[in-house]
Amino acid sequence: MFVRIGVAKNPKTPPDTLAAMSKDVGVDVRRGVADNPNTPQATLAALSKDGVGWVRSDVASNPSTPQRTLVAMSKDKDWYMRYSAARNPSVSPATLAVLARDRDSDVRQAVARNSSTPAAALTALSKDVHGDVRGTVARNPKTPSATLTELSKDENGWVRFNTADNRNTPVATLVELSKDKSWSVRAAVVRHPSTSPDTLAELSKDEDEHVRRNLARNPNTPSATLTELSKDEYVGVRGEVALNPKTPPATLAELRNDENYDVRRAARR
Repeated sequence: MFVRIGVAKNPKTPPDTLAAMSKDVGVDVRRGVADNPNTPQATLAALSKDGVGWVRSDVASNPSTPQRTLVAMSKDKDWYMRYSAARNPSVSPATLAVLARDRDSDVRQAVARNSSTPAAALTALSKDVHGDVRGTVARNPKTPSATLTELSKDENGWVRFNTADNRNTPVATLVELSKDKSWSVRAAVVRHPSTSPDTLAELSKDEDEHVRRNLARNPNTPSATLTELSKDEYVGVRGEVALNPKTPPATLAELRNDENYDVRRAARR
């Protein structure tokens, strides 16, 4: 059995062998075939009607599954089949647009995560009643900038954090998020490659050590700000300044005389 399972999972197994193995009595063997990207489309279509749900869900997740089969599986009464289809990187944008209106929030979240989901569907999902769905939209690299700006005002902190972490979030929106009540959101703004030097300088006065520590670690932080942070009361912040490749030589020289041994050692790198 273990040998057959290994053969069924091997992407180098010939398509005709996989087609024959799709009728194996072993569920795990059929699952291996259903998950194999080298399995013929006709075989995957046949396995989509398998009597075991796990086999069918593997078919729904397989990038080689034909679109016609995925469309059929996206209408399956079993939510997990629809969920698996929504996760498939090869599923069509049209099918994802339909699944974006699914009654199950896990299915909608899978749509929100898929990079092939149309912008209009992502915008619609950004208003979903479930925070997990909205937060996943905020993380999607294909979410439109205007939608991210709206999500930056969400009541859910995780949604705002993902918005601050998204590379498509506009600079003006990052400025607003830099004033967020959650330190984790402000820390995400600090790490964002598009955050302006002025905003980074302003965040050097942040009350939270985690924000200032992330700022001290950021190679985009202005030299003057790094010098200011080198005098921070927290050792972790000063240590990050000492390790930052953009810290001015004069500031490093000062840190080599820091009262803390770890900071001195980092400054002597």
